[in-house]
Formats: sequence, C-alpha cells, structure tokens
Amino acid sequence: MNTTTLGRPLAVVDALLQWVIRLVWLNLWWVGLTLLGGVVLGFGPATVAAHTVTTRWARGERNLAVGTTMWREWRRHWSRAAMVSVLATALTASLAATWWFAGQQAPIPGAVARALSTVGLLLMAALLPHLAWVVERTDLAVGRTMLAALLDRARVTGAESVFLEVRSHDGGAQALYTSFGFEVLGVRRGYYQPEGADALVMRLALRAPTPGPGPVGAEVIEE
Repeated sequence: MNTTTLGRPLAVVDALLQWVIRLVWLNLWWVGLTLLGGVVLGFGPATVAAHTVTTRWARGERNLAVGTTMWREWRRHWSRAAMVSVLATALTASLAATWWFAGQQAPIPGAVARALSTVGLLLMAALLPHLAWVVERTDLAVGRTMLAALLDRARVTGAESVFLEVRSHDGGAQALYTSFGFEVLGVRRGYYQPEGADALVMRLALRAPTPGPGPVGAEVIEE
C-alpha cells in the first residue's frame, strides 16, 4: 500500500484526536471554573471564557493555551458575567417554581400556568448560550465610554497622536478602535506572551504632527 495513501487517513485521525483532547480540556476547565465560582456565580464567567477560547480557535489559533486563556478571561469578566448568571438563575428558578405550583391549581388555570412557564423555560434554555454575547456587548459599551474619555483627555493635554497595540485576533476591539478613527500601522510579531500572539499597532492622529523623530519602538513594527 502507498505510504502517502496510508498517511492521509492517519493525519485525519490525528487531527480529530487533537480536537477531542482540546474539547475535553476546555470542558474540564469550564467545570472547574464553574465550581470555583460556586456554580451560580461561576458558570457565567466560565461560559464567557469558554466562548473566548472557541472564538479564537475558529480564527485559527490552534495552539492556544486553553488553561491560561480560560483563567484570564474568567477573572476579567467575573463581575458582569456573574451578575448575568445570577439573574438567569433567578428567572429559571422562578419559572420552575411556577410550573411546580401550577399543578396544585384548578385544571384550566393550572394548565395555562404550566404552558406559559414551560415556554419561559424553553426561552431561557435558548438564551443561556448567548450569555457570552451579552457580556461582550457590555464590555464593548464600557470600553467605548472609557476610550472616548481618554481621547478627550489626550486632546485637552495637547497630544498629537495616540498609539496602541491590540491582539491580531481580537476583531471586536479592532472594530471599536477603527470606529474612533484608528488606523493600522503594522504588526509586532509574538508581542503577547506566553502564547506568542501578534499585535497590531494602531494610531489615531488628533492633530497635524510637528516634524520630529518617530514614536519609540517604531523600528520594530512590520508594515
């Protein structure tokens, strides 16, 4: 048998096993971080962290450090995601209690109450996977407000330009900065450690520049 022909199926099996291991590792971290937060407070931040990992996988970061990323994102989104998860838990518990006590009512009112609570529970089950999206939208809104305030402060102090770095895979942050007028100058390879992610260097001109040397570090930017 041709070794090339044999090698292709083995490569497919190897790739499949690698994805199985990644998913198992992801779920173990999700369970661990959920338990660390006391389940009710933990599952929201853990879900957001898992969503971040899967999103970066989808963007091609196959060698992402799952544990490090999950732990960092879990801590970063803790406050907002925990509040959302508590609210979701309270609503779910309320609907479940309504469904339970409806069985003690008269047949017709009880059937109506159970039907409505069942619809509510199904809607909650459908919305829970989108918890990460809700938290990300909140983060973007907070980030937009903070960035606008910082740029206003920079203009008041007479700054000519504002420079920043953003992870090359972070499309949400890049869209935010672009909406304020930032432009990409180049790339710093392996800037973020320990994962070695690239950084895009972005610049916003606040006023016409005066002649002089370029920004510190400009020599290591790849255009």
